[in-house]
Amino acid sequence: MATDTIPSDKEQQVGPRKEEMEYVEKYGEDYFNRDSIMPDEGMGTLANPVMIPSSEASRVIGFECPTTHATFYFSLEKNGMLHYVKQLGLFFMLFDPKEISEQTA
Repeated sequence: MATDTIPSDKEQQVGPRKEEMEYVEKYGEDYFNRDSIMPDEGMGTLANPVMIPSSEASRVIGFECPTTHATFYFSLEKNGMLHYVKQLGLFFMLFDPKEISEQTA
């Protein structure tokens, strides 16, 4: 099937990149948030954990230890369970941002 035009960037994408482009087009925001999260005062408690967005079943999170400035990593699972990071004294939980967008739409 010959064509006289070169497919656009969007037409050539597959996998996660295609999902990201479609999400941005539909919701007008980034699908993969790569920004640092600085919790507000009062966040990270048992009652108010730091919520980490991910459309995947798990996500690796990195943080800088405030004492040693070393980088540590931990894995969050989307199972409704909280993860406590002793070095930070904070609780974290993974959630799917698409579920929130669909509930408010």
